[in-house]
Amino acid sequence: MQLTEEMHLEFHLEDPKPQAIHRLWQEYVSEPEGERPLRDMCNSLKEKVNLDRLTIAYSRPPNLRNRFSVRDISGRGQDVSSYLVE
Repeated sequence: MQLTEEMHLEFHLEDPKPQAIHRLWQEYVSEPEGERPLRDMCNSLKEKVNLDRLTIAYSRPPNLRNRFSVRDISGRGQDVSSYLVE
């Protein structure tokens, strides 16, 4: 089974493109020239690393609504469960 490493980033327009990050991952980490591929190496527990993909997960930066709106909805009327009748 091949494993995927995940990289979580907050999106920013000036960050490198995902393609550039993937190219650097492959060139320097996953399959460096003249070296064994990462997926063929073993970790400190003598287990095969088996890692060959990088997934980049972007999150959206907080906007004004996130920063200034109230998100606490507790205490606003009755709980939904109080409307359920057996």
